[in-house]
Order: sequence, then structure tokens, then C-alpha cells
Amino acid sequence: MLGKINIVFGTTASGKTKYGVQLAKQLNGVVINCDSMQVYQEIPILTAQPTLTEQQGITHKLYGYVSCLDKYSVQHWLASVIPAINDTIAAGFTPILVGGTGMYIKALMEGMVEIPNISADEKEAIRKKYNDYSNTLLYQYLQKIDPPLANRYKLNDRQRILRAIEVYEVTGINLSSWQKNKSPPYFPKSKFHLIFVQRTREQIYHNINERFDQMIQQGVVEEVRRFIAEADKQDT
Repeated sequence: MLGKINIVFGTTASGKTKYGVQLAKQLNGVVINCDSMQVYQEIPILTAQPTLTEQQGITHKLYGYVSCLDKYSVQHWLASVIPAINDTIAAGFTPILVGGTGMYIKALMEGMVEIPNISADEKEAIRKKYNDYSNTLLYQYLQKIDPPLANRYKLNDRQRILRAIEVYEVTGINLSSWQKNKSPPYFPKSKFHLIFVQRTREQIYHNINERFDQMIQQGVVEEVRRFIAEADKQDT
């Protein structure tokens, strides 16, 4: 839609890339990535980044622009996508965000929860502390320190529960309290236009199988081997 920040989203292999390009042609648009994996430069085949042929001459931004070896988060993406959107609008084009990472979309539309940084050493220490705890014990501890969050999480959601424990033990404030402290929205909600690309389950399965075959033909195995070799060099 003209005059809007269009967000094209959907499940894996639903055809978001193709739809985004078609929409960009109609709206004089620029496609901007909002997929958390397609930002990485070393693995374009594995992450199904649009090829030059698939881009069909449409400008694409924020694809393959960071290294897999660098730390990257939703905060980093927001720092890139907000100026990308503003620059696109200022140049007279329509921004069309394409991807399936719900956390990125939610953060862009609603603002980001401001939580103090937790260092890698602090995370590791807390993970070791609770390594032998069963899911039940972890969940019971979460119920004690953050009842509202426990009501939203499931017993076997171990990673998210550990994240909540990290936040509480480092900051002394539970995660549900931090989540009430969001940054202001970056754009008015009325500025967004959401487009969900829907396909039948059979079509999704067909597309996934077809994509897998294409990845093999394009050299995904060699791509992964190159990346592993490069990562091993960095570790030595």
C-alpha cells in the first residue's frame, strides 16, 4: 500500500520473497529484510537469501550485511532498519519489509524492551548454576520470582525460563517488570500495513522440498564447509 510501511510475512517457503518483489514493482518499492537469518553474509544459500535473478532489479537492503562470527540481535537490526526505512521514504520509495521473524516485526511496531546488558560471563555462570535443575524445578523458581511470566511460559520452555532467571539474578528485577518499560514506538501504528502470505500445508511441503533440492544444486554443502573452516580459523 502506498504511503505505508508494508510488512510481508508468513511461514518458511510460503513465497514471501516473490510476493515482496511483485509488490515492490507495483508500489515503486524497496525490499528490506526482516528475517533474522538472512542478515548473514557467509550463508546466502542456506538462509535462502534472494538471488540477483529473484530480486528482478528491485533494490534489496539488509541482506547478507553482517558476519556470522559477529554478535547480532534485534537491537542491531533495529539500528539498521529504522534508518533504512526513513531513507527509503525520503527518496520517494515505498518500504516493503519481507521476512518471518516475529520478534523483529513486533519490536519495530511496538518498541523495544529496555533490559540492561547481561555479559557472557554472567550468563555462563547462571547456566552452570542451574544446569542440573530439572524443568520442573526451574519452572517452580520462575513462579516464585516472576508469577506473571510463569503464567505465560510452559514448563518445558527451558531456554526462555533460564533467560528470565538471568535477568532477575543480574538486575534484581524480574523480566515481566522490565517488559513494561518499552521504548516509544519508532513509527505510528497507523503507518504499518501487514500482509500475511498464506499457503496450504501441501504447498508449503512442496516448496520446502523444492527449495532443498535447489540449495543442493546451488552448492549449500560447500558453502557450509567454507564457513565452518573459516570459523575454525577464528577459534585458533
